[in-house]
Amino acid sequence: MTNDGEDNFIRGVRISIDQLQTALATPSEVRASFGRAADTYQSMSGGMGSLSEFYVTRGTAEELAQLQSEYDLLTKRLRLQLFTQRA
Repeated sequence: MTNDGEDNFIRGVRISIDQLQTALATPSEVRASFGRAADTYQSMSGGMGSLSEFYVTRGTAEELAQLQSEYDLLTKRLRLQLFTQRA
């Protein structure tokens, strides 16, 4: 994504990382920090023009299927971890 000039997603990931680091470093802020990270992720992955419209577009059909599968697994894990911590 960096090579393609995609800055919005990278910015959102950096914000989420900062929020999760705050959660790790500040026990009293765990719930709030995970909540902010979940909100940031939700804003990146829901609605029009968001990460939910991301598709891998380079490579053979087999490579694309593999990359999309890996992407789906990673985002599923991220959602489970963020929204489980939030409860």
